[in-house]
Amino acid sequence: MSIKIYSSQGKKVKTLVENLLETKGSHSHGWLGISDNGTFVPAGIYLAKVQADYDEAFTSVEIFHF
Repeated sequence: MSIKIYSSQGKKVKTLVENLLETKGSHSHGWLGISDNGTFVPAGIYLAKVQADYDEAFTSVEIFHF
């Protein structure tokens, strides 16, 4: 399984997990809004792409800063 975060322009900003083996069932993985280069991403809407075996799913992620 892999989970990657993309900007609204389609640029990959973060790889959360790569080649992770998961059991069947529900799992959760968090993201603090930090990019692969270690900086906070700007506030906005991001796309999370989850790939498991031969399936993939997308969901939106909203990042805002206080």
